[in-house]
Amino acid sequence: DQVEHPRLVAVETTSHCNAYCVFCPNNALARDKGAMADDLFEKIVEDIGTSMPFKGTVELTQNCNYKCIMCAQSWVEAFKKPDPRLNMPLETFLKVADEFFPWAMFVDLAGFGEVTQLPYWPEIVDRLSYYPFVEWHLLTNASLEDAEVWDRMVRLNFTMGLSIDGAT
Repeated sequence: DQVEHPRLVAVETTSHCNAYCVFCPNNALARDKGAMADDLFEKIVEDIGTSMPFKGTVELTQNCNYKCIMCAQSWVEAFKKPDPRLNMPLETFLKVADEFFPWAMFVDLAGFGEVTQLPYWPEIVDRLSYYPFVEWHLLTNASLEDAEVWDRMVRLNFTMGLSIDGAT
């Protein structure tokens, strides 16, 4: 039996994996970091077509403003300095939103970093208001200093996990 609708589809739109699995040759790969090519992204969205999942994860960034001792952000050279290539471009996010969010019930706005530090995070929160029936999830270190944006996120009924692992 085929599944008519996948329960979850996760698409990483960067060419740099944020995991450091011992069995993976990621560290030996000589590919450039950067965003997925638009034509490949559009093909993935087209191939998923009308069998859109109801739940999804959107990785917005691999940049973080903290360097918690238990996180690879603090010891992996690639993450020592913020790199704009590790942020999903706003235009790509808007494509994801337009194609996926109308079908979604739950979206985890993830990142191997702090998504609220994206320079266009307020615009992302604005766009999320177009989809009032989606349950939004976010893991954050709560470092964003913008009460108005936090208020809008609360009004959108975000479920937020607070990362305090590196609070020492």
